[in-house]
This record gives sequence, C-alpha cells and structure tokens, in this order.
Amino acid sequence: MSDLTPAPSEPVDPPTPTGQSTRLVLVGVAVLAAIGLAVGGVLIATKDSDDDGTTGATPAPCGSVISRETDKTQQHTDDEDVDYADAPPSFGEHFPRWEPFGRAFYGDDRPPVSHLVHNLEHGYTIAWYDEAIAKDEDAMDDLADIAQDYQDEQERFIAVPWKSSDGDDFPDDMHVALTRWSADPDDPADLDAQRGNWLYCGGVEADAIDDFVEAFPNERSPEPGIPLE
Repeated sequence: MSDLTPAPSEPVDPPTPTGQSTRLVLVGVAVLAAIGLAVGGVLIATKDSDDDGTTGATPAPCGSVISRETDKTQQHTDDEDVDYADAPPSFGEHFPRWEPFGRAFYGDDRPPVSHLVHNLEHGYTIAWYDEAIAKDEDAMDDLADIAQDYQDEQERFIAVPWKSSDGDDFPDDMHVALTRWSADPDDPADLDAQRGNWLYCGGVEADAIDDFVEAFPNERSPEPGIPLE
C-alpha cells in the first residue's frame, strides 16, 4: 500500500436523536404515509373504472378446451330463433341458410345464431365476443385482424357478438368464446363421433386461438368443404 492511500476510517455510531428530531421524523413518516394512501387510492380508482366503463385489470387467461357429445341432430328448421342450451352453441338444429364466406368480423348486424350454427356444421370456427369486451376498442381491433388474417388464408373463421338476448352469460371473467362442431374425418356422418368444442378466454388471446383452429381442420366437420366464395 502506498503512503498516499488513506487509512480506513473507524465506524462511528449515529447520534442519538433529540426529542425535537424524533418529532420531526414521526411527522415526516405520517406525511409520507398519507401521500402513499392518496396515490394508492387514485391508482385503484383508475384500475377499477376506466373512462369507457371497462376495467384496466389483466384479462383472465383461457381455460381448457371443452369437448362433449352433441345432441346427435343436424336437422334444419324454418325457425330462425332457435333456443340453444349452450352459451354459445357449437352444434344443434339450424336454419337452412349459412353465412357466405367473405366477411370476417360482425358487429350489431350479425346474422341470427341459427344461421351461424349452420356455418359450424360446415367446419367454421366462430369467435364470439360478449358485450363487456365489445367496449374495448383495442381488443376488437385485435380480434378483427385475427379473423381477417384467417380468411385471407382461406380459413373458415368469423368473429361475431354474443348478445345478452341470445342466452346465458359466459363463465365468470370470460369474454371470448371459440366454438367448433367436429366429426370423424373418416366418417363425418357418424353422429356418435361428433363433438361440440368450446374454448373460453378472458380476452383476445392470439396463440390460444391459433391452437384451437389448428386442432380442428376443416375435414373434421360434419359437412366439410363449404364453398369459399
């Protein structure tokens, strides 16, 4: 060590606070605590209620894919207002008309649910969004882009609203539902092998949507091959 290196200083105990300094410390702590509570209250209020009425909380993740037997009917009905047991449906009797390929995203002008179930029979994946997430413009933009990308790839996919007048609400904290009517590709007419499939998500989850679509190619449909016009 050179002579220019300063010797290490000895540790010094901090001075014992006087009565006045103790009072100042306590007052400072109280002021900081009050500021923290006020800021926290503002942050909580901002999170709980944004200007557009939606919450700023992180959306709940997607659940697991639900698959179960259908009611074993592919019957057509002249009644457009079919009362479906599931919210939303993934199979069942339906109106003879389906919605033609070409439009990827629907708003309030959505066709009747019974028309869309006919699309499901022919191998469409439908993404239904509820009235709560419909207020989220960013989520709707994302979903519209996803739907359009699928149609650009000639994939039978549409996104439509699920209205309160259509039936029950989605499960708690879930605002997007994917549905698919699947069948045995080697024997599509085998009613025993047909399944209704659902995936519920708290928001628009692109990766989960991709996985769901890839799991059910068009040949796994009761009536695959609906024209792409």
